[in-house]
Amino acid sequence: MSRAARRSLRAGMLPGLVACAAAVYAAGALWAHDLLFALSACAGFGLMAALVVPGAVRHHPHARFGAANQVTLARGTGTALLAGLIAAPDVLGTHAAAVWLPFAGAAALLLLDLCDGALARRQGLASAFGARFDQEVDAAAILVLSALAVAIADAPWWTLGIGALHYLYRLGGWLIPALARPLPYSLRRRIVCGVQIAALGALLAPPTPAGWSAVLTTVALVALTLSFLRDGLWSLTRGAAFTPARRPGAGA
Repeated sequence: MSRAARRSLRAGMLPGLVACAAAVYAAGALWAHDLLFALSACAGFGLMAALVVPGAVRHHPHARFGAANQVTLARGTGTALLAGLIAAPDVLGTHAAAVWLPFAGAAALLLLDLCDGALARRQGLASAFGARFDQEVDAAAILVLSALAVAIADAPWWTLGIGALHYLYRLGGWLIPALARPLPYSLRRRIVCGVQIAALGALLAPPTPAGWSAVLTTVALVALTLSFLRDGLWSLTRGAAFTPARRPGAGA
C-alpha cells in the first residue's frame, strides 16, 4: 500500500474512532458517573483501537476503511461498554431501565453483526483483514457477554466456557500448528456465533426465569463445542489440501 493510501486509510478510520471514543466518554462520565466503569470501558476501547489501527495499515488492502469496518468498530465499542459493566455492575442500579442495558447491548451487537458483510459486498471492500476483525470482535463480545451473565445474571459458572472456547482453540493452534490452518467459509460457523450471542442476551434479560439459565447455557456451549470440534477435525485431516480463496463479501 502506498503512503497516500495509508494516509487515506487513517483519515477514513478517524471519524469512527472519534465517534466511538465520544460514546465511551459520554457513557462513563456523563451517564454512569462511575470512574471504574469509565476506566474499564476506556481500557477495552483503547486496546481495540491499539490493535485495529496498525493492523489495518499493515494488512487492509484498500485505501478506504469502509462502512463495514466502521460497523465492526462500533460493535467493538459496544463490547467495551459492556465490559465496563463487569467491573462496575452497580451502574445498572442508577436508572430504572438500566437493568435492560445488557440485553439491549447484546441485541444491538447481534443486529450490527448482520450488517457488515452486506456493506462489504456493496462497497467492494472485502478483505482478509475485515474478516479477521469481524471474527475477533465476535469472540470478544461472546467472552464479555458470558462473563457478564455470570457476574450479574447468576448464570452457571460453565457459561464462561462459551467465551473461552475461541481462545482455547487459538491456543491449540499455537501448540498444534495444523489447527491454525485457514478454514473455508462456513454458514454453520456464522449461525453458531449468532446463537451464542442470542443465548447470552437471553440470559441477561431480566424476565428470563432462573431455571432457564442452565438450559440455555448448556445448549449454547454444546453447539459451540461441536462446531469447534468439527473445525479442528477438518484442519487435522483435510486442512493441508485447502487453498484459501477470498469469497465475495468475506469479512468487511
